[in-house]
Amino acid sequence: MVDLNITRYWRTNDHKKVVQVWRIRHQPSGFDALAYVCSLEEDFDGAPRCYGEPNPGRFGATVNPASNPDTALQADVVARVAHQPPDRANERAALDFLGNATSPHQNFGVNNEFAWVGLTSLAPGEVRKVPNADPKKPPINVPSLDMRRGMGARFRKNALGDLVTGPHGEHFFPVIQGPGAPAPGFFVSTTAVARDPSLPETDQNRFFDASAIPYQAFNGWMLSAGGVHVNKGDFGLVIDPLTAVTSGFVLADAGAGNKAGEVSTFLLGLLGGNNERDFVFLLFPGSGSGSILPTATAPTLARAGALNNLPKLNNDSDAAGQLVLFLALGGNLGKYNQVKSGSLSRDAMVDAEEAYIDMLQLLKVYGIEADATLGVE
Repeated sequence: MVDLNITRYWRTNDHKKVVQVWRIRHQPSGFDALAYVCSLEEDFDGAPRCYGEPNPGRFGATVNPASNPDTALQADVVARVAHQPPDRANERAALDFLGNATSPHQNFGVNNEFAWVGLTSLAPGEVRKVPNADPKKPPINVPSLDMRRGMGARFRKNALGDLVTGPHGEHFFPVIQGPGAPAPGFFVSTTAVARDPSLPETDQNRFFDASAIPYQAFNGWMLSAGGVHVNKGDFGLVIDPLTAVTSGFVLADAGAGNKAGEVSTFLLGLLGGNNERDFVFLLFPGSGSGSILPTATAPTLARAGALNNLPKLNNDSDAAGQLVLFLALGGNLGKYNQVKSGSLSRDAMVDAEEAYIDMLQLLKVYGIEADATLGVE
């Protein structure tokens, strides 16, 4: 029997505190995971109703409606109200603030020195021109763009994350979802990983839907820190010890800064909607490819990381039990070592055993097998 190797891997942050990330390895079985405990932030990216603005509205009158007929679908869109929670019940209400799709957001609504980063945008010269049935009217843009003055961005992020300018100095404007799209009249909200890469970036169905799929946002430290390469499209597991709720998830979006715990609105709701409490996370390097996850089956398919990795420890019951214990103790390495050595008081050992039993029950559904108790007498 070989003990787990648990080492400090990285220090990141949630929206309240510093978060210690641990690397957990077991050489004989090949088990390798990152573990951390953090609070949550809500991410709406990829939800069809993520971003939208009424047109006409605060950005002025409709521009070139003959060339952009889908602007008519914006008339009844309701923008997110400042300092208010999103209006989830209203199917025509945007879930997020449009400024969150820009960088730097301080320039949005002030000047054009910003980039669209959370939605699909095109320059007028990039859209396909279709002859209008009425020869007296201009060609139709496919797709339609919201070309109001305040919507024009000087920059756009390309696939490499670099800022680029438009052809011939043109500004970039948000693409509008047309008839038959998941949310006609709203903008096309993107995620860093394509759910269906065969679809164009102007199709909302290309992206992971934050309102229907459990995902966590990928952050750069996951790829570059400590030599472990967790990447976009990999899978993980999140555990709420308080309510005994667990869920697999996919790293489907990209977050800014050195952060952890930015999750889709679907996953936040699944975990009870409280973003202030702490949750236990596991990430499995190399566990996914970012391939198509049909929305209807995504919550099941996202369990793949845990289902494929946790059972690796089953040939070593000591190692499996150590993983359960470490997670049950909330990633507290000092207390974990004290339990292993038996140096805690009996009452503290009993408490640790109860936490261990509870965590084991949660992980059993993912195929792990370990001793039923710690053997506290």
